[in-house]
Amino acid sequence: MKWNFFSRLSITNKLIVLFLLMGIGSTVIVGIYSYYSARRSLIDRTFDQLTSVRVVKKNRIEDFFSDRFRDIRLFSSTSEVANMMNAFYRLGKHENNEKTNYPDAGKYNQFFKLYIKAYGYYDKFIVSDTSGNLLYTSGTASDSLHFLKNGLTNYSCLIQAKDSVINRKSIVFLDFRKDSFNNNQPSYYIVCPVFNEYKKMFGIIFLQISVKAINNIMLVNSNEIGLGETGESYLVGNDFYMRSDSRFIPNSIMKQRVKTTASLSAFSGKQGVEIINDYRNIPVLSSYDKLNIQGINWVILAEIDLKEAMIPVEQTRNDILLLGIVLTIFILALTYIIARTISLPIIRLKNASIKVGEGDFNTRVQVSNKDEIGALAESFNSMTVKLKEEREKRLSAMIDGQEMERQRISRELHDGLGQYLIAIKLKLESIDNRKPEKSKDTLLHVQEMFDGAIEEIRKISDNLMPSILREFGLETALRNLCKITAQASGLEIKFESLSLKIKPDERISTYVYRIAQEAFNNVVKHAEASEVNLQLTGLENYIELIIDDNGKGFNFGREFKSTGNGIFNMSERANILNGTFDLRSNENKGTTITVKIPLNE
Repeated sequence: MKWNFFSRLSITNKLIVLFLLMGIGSTVIVGIYSYYSARRSLIDRTFDQLTSVRVVKKNRIEDFFSDRFRDIRLFSSTSEVANMMNAFYRLGKHENNEKTNYPDAGKYNQFFKLYIKAYGYYDKFIVSDTSGNLLYTSGTASDSLHFLKNGLTNYSCLIQAKDSVINRKSIVFLDFRKDSFNNNQPSYYIVCPVFNEYKKMFGIIFLQISVKAINNIMLVNSNEIGLGETGESYLVGNDFYMRSDSRFIPNSIMKQRVKTTASLSAFSGKQGVEIINDYRNIPVLSSYDKLNIQGINWVILAEIDLKEAMIPVEQTRNDILLLGIVLTIFILALTYIIARTISLPIIRLKNASIKVGEGDFNTRVQVSNKDEIGALAESFNSMTVKLKEEREKRLSAMIDGQEMERQRISRELHDGLGQYLIAIKLKLESIDNRKPEKSKDTLLHVQEMFDGAIEEIRKISDNLMPSILREFGLETALRNLCKITAQASGLEIKFESLSLKIKPDERISTYVYRIAQEAFNNVVKHAEASEVNLQLTGLENYIELIIDDNGKGFNFGREFKSTGNGIFNMSERANILNGTFDLRSNENKGTTITVKIPLNE
């Protein structure tokens, strides 16, 4: 149905539709390719930026914890810590383990204060023995610096840390959801054992990591580092809870669960980039990796909202759409001009062809182009001239033939039938009523003359349309034509008929008979031949007529060119019957005419 509609369109509209389809199709393909290419490039660039941020943050976090582990290990090996531990144990033994009067810690305060200030430990800094008795706390853990008389029994997180380091006898890292020192806030601790000169653990140092310090590294609300308005980097523990604050959710440490595709991949040991839904269930570009810190099973993620990342692509898409609309309008205008340029000469040719078909051979097409259409227009004009000449020649031949036929009939009527009638008239006028015997002889003579006149009329009638052709068919009519022509001209004419299986209809028979009649007429008048052969061959789908004479011939090429009305008339009769007419002649070698006429089934 669609193709039928398309086939009914004018050539101008078809060209417009085709050019529009090609132009708009090309624009759409280029636009789609450009959009997705830009989108892919932008996503890759954003992933590269996120990966760069993630690598920088990872290195800083790993360096931060590495420094904390190194600091607490160095601190645990200082002589001040060993002396404090030894003093505590000497006093304990002397008092039978009744820890009521601990030595004054004042002589150690200066050292601890310098150490805390030098390394920036603003969170809790605690020293205890292996039983959990507090020897020292930093100022942030207690209002005054002194040895506490109570142990760690009230601080379950510290007791858990103490038990862990006693079991492992090495530095451990522990993070807790609640910390009694910080109003049930989450906290991170590095716990280090203290050994005496006999390699026996006799003390523990607790260092609480600053959450603020971690957030200062991870949480940056700035567009200048490549994270835009929605980008963030954060840490996730192996329980899938945040270990640094979210940019969007305040106080999210140990509260916001992050069990996403990226965090699962990172905990499985993979590093890479993906487009995922984050903990807010919002599509984001995510770059993930696992931290390489001994004893800490955390992963780091750097993410930015997909919508924000795609803003330049959306702008590119809008630009492509606008450019596509402009190009479409331009292509439409250009297509219309080109289509009109191409189709207008064709339309002119079509209109001119209609006029020629109606018989106006004076029609000409204006040639303004030098291309194939211009060449076609010139060919059309040449064809029109030739058609006009052919028509005029055909009309001339038809008129000349009619005039010649009329002259022949006029001569036959005048010389034959006219003479008979004049003679009859004179004979009748010479009848003398006074002499009946003599009038009777005259009437008998007039009767004989009437018989001759009737025979002359029959002869003229046979020349116009032989009755033998209608009554006995083409083969008999041609045989009779050969006989009559031979008698009239003295030529030796041989007739041969081969396998005439199907009787041709009256129209074909008449035309073939006229061709043979015209050929014999030309032989008699011009060939100066002594012998003529006529062969009629009939097969199932065509008949063939061959007329061959041994006359003087004439200078005539293999390609037929009409040189007279007789030959032209024979050729035209063959063409009218969709047949072929071939004439071959050479000087002093005679002439051969071959006519093939297809038979209607």
